[in-house]
Amino acid sequence: MKRRHKRSTIPGKPGSTPLPLGKIPPRLLDKVLRAAVIYDPAVLQGPGLGTDAAIVLPPQGELLSLTSDPITFTPSELGRHLLAVNINDLVTTGACPRWLLLTLLLPPGTTEQGVESIFESIGEACKHYEIALVGGHTEITDAVSRPVAVGVLTGTVKRDRKVDPSRAEPGDHILLVGPIAIEGTAVLARERGREIESALGRAMRERAVKLLDDPGICIRDAALLAASRYLTHALHDPTEGGLATALLELADLTGWGVDVDATTVEVLPETEAICGHFGIDPFGLLASGSLLVVLPENDAMRLQRTIEDALDVSSTIIGVLTEQRECVWKDARGNRAHIPEFARDEIVRVLEKPEPKRPRPRGKTSQKKR
Repeated sequence: MKRRHKRSTIPGKPGSTPLPLGKIPPRLLDKVLRAAVIYDPAVLQGPGLGTDAAIVLPPQGELLSLTSDPITFTPSELGRHLLAVNINDLVTTGACPRWLLLTLLLPPGTTEQGVESIFESIGEACKHYEIALVGGHTEITDAVSRPVAVGVLTGTVKRDRKVDPSRAEPGDHILLVGPIAIEGTAVLARERGREIESALGRAMRERAVKLLDDPGICIRDAALLAASRYLTHALHDPTEGGLATALLELADLTGWGVDVDATTVEVLPETEAICGHFGIDPFGLLASGSLLVVLPENDAMRLQRTIEDALDVSSTIIGVLTEQRECVWKDARGNRAHIPEFARDEIVRVLEKPEPKRPRPRGKTSQKKR
């Protein structure tokens, strides 16, 4: 289960009345659901007052894929990122995301405006990703001090297109889609904004923050393209512990070793600068937004061209699966070595330390007259 390092506040007009603890008032819940829910003919019973469960009718002959992930973000960002982290897990099976169950826990002091802001974000994200909100639970509780959203996402996949890592074989190529450590770079730019701006400049910090939206952290399009058109043996979503941890997990997932050339991996200038400032390794930094694809050599080269042409996203063949059950790479310095294990994400090394205080400007001292 992933940790999401975000500060969060719920907006409310000055003087607005906080909602009482417990379930959201029925009038308000009905209003926000009407605004957030999109129509899906497969949903036979969706969210509504007095409705305790959803009923959906999957397409005949298709399998269900399910995943769940929590997140905490500011209300204006919560929807897009809650959907993204759940989508990233689901599409690694080859499934198309369809239906969302949402559990939303809000802290005391939440106002009607705050609830509307969150559901507006959820609704916009559902429309963007073509996912139907079908049910869940929402309440205000003193058990949390910031909004906590838990998504349960369900999708469907045809039996013959389900991604099965057990089919992976030695000689399969490993394709990396997108640059690494997008999310880690953006989170550090937000959580340590003043320090980064002081050391690297405002323009660098602003560019890093925007990475969450461009290129973004959702891998849906690339994963579904790979699963639907090519002989894809495995899909993996690098997250905590960065690309290095994801490669070790990929070896466990497929049952084979990996041999990688890390010098071919794309690292954005913003990531290099911020990691350099904090003295951390980008290969061990939170990496949502990149995707590892395992498939035969010919399909790997074809998929690489298709992704770059259809999605305008960079991709690189970075290595192969091997019979030797070792995880090795040519590191960033060109040396052959075992892929390092990161016991915890590099972002924790930064965020566990208090942010340095900004030095006070020195003013002129005045002398008292005698």
